[in-house]
Amino acid sequence: MAKAALLALTFAPAAMLGLGIVTIAPYTFYPRYMVNNTGDWGLRFLVMTMCVTPVRRLTGWHDIIQLRRTLGLAAFFYSAAHLVFWAALEWSFRMGSMVDRVVRDPFIATGTVAFALLLPLAATSNRASMSWLGRRWRSLHVLTYVAAGVALLHFWLKGQFAELSVRKWIAIVAVLLGFRLLWARRHPRRTGA
Repeated sequence: MAKAALLALTFAPAAMLGLGIVTIAPYTFYPRYMVNNTGDWGLRFLVMTMCVTPVRRLTGWHDIIQLRRTLGLAAFFYSAAHLVFWAALEWSFRMGSMVDRVVRDPFIATGTVAFALLLPLAATSNRASMSWLGRRWRSLHVLTYVAAGVALLHFWLKGQFAELSVRKWIAIVAVLLGFRLLWARRHPRRTGA
């Protein structure tokens, strides 16, 4: 029941985004509106995914772990939409120009790397991959923190207007990473550290 409700909620930002195109964004602002909002939601869901384990360990609510995959796939979905909208609305899928921009612009390069890091996480988010990879699955999914760090750098490089809002996300991710490291130090057998 909780998984179904969460799945429905993950589509709410997409619905609001569609509604916003009609009611909020001026016509000339459509591309930037779509690109920015999908990127923002990709980061939000990625951070929510990282919150699941601390909540489980602090509260003893073990069933919350079942929601992590849904949140992770939502992060991937909105990040992929962010990339597709950027490629379609700003570049009309001109691959040569896009690759040139990725190579020359650290802002675009970091966003591309962050998305690339999400690919193996999304691809191995199923039970078959967990069974096949065994303990390596946990090691692989530590990439979530790396992806979040690179994504935050991407947001930071966006410019001075983004820096003000991204600081709170940096603080949240730093707290989550600190919790993970502290827990691993105090419970090495339970974390596989």
